[in-house]
Amino acid sequence: MGAKRDQLDKDFDKIIIEIAENSSSLINAIQGKMSTATFYVLLQDEEKLKKYARATEIRSDKMAEDILTISDNISGDVIIIGEKKFIDHAVVQRDRLRVDARKWLLSKMHPKKYGEKIDMTSGNEPLKSNLNIIVDNSETVETLKKLRDELGKAD
Repeated sequence: MGAKRDQLDKDFDKIIIEIAENSSSLINAIQGKMSTATFYVLLQDEEKLKKYARATEIRSDKMAEDILTISDNISGDVIIIGEKKFIDHAVVQRDRLRVDARKWLLSKMHPKKYGEKIDMTSGNEPLKSNLNIIVDNSETVETLKKLRDELGKAD
């Protein structure tokens, strides 16, 4: 049983390295090493859970760097035919899709760090308001009194 546990621990570490260094998804990283169920059982160990969380943070940071690399890369954007230059819109659109997909994924995987909704004013506490609303309904009260009096006389 100890040898099998040692192998599981080694495979777990390989998976963590694959996620952190190669930005692999969990599904791709565990392929051929262990089942998803086994991986999640191993995550019950607090140390392994911390390693996995750190690996996913590193993967996300790399993905954010990829966004900059893709955005800054203009090679392939222009096609030269003879002396004329043309923009290759397919390349530009593909890069836009690659950036958008990464941005969306980052916002879902780590919303506090990469999400679009950032609370800059209240520290996630409800905002306090000093707004006082004064309603002057004296006319309404008078109208209701007159109506009541008129209804009382009708009996």
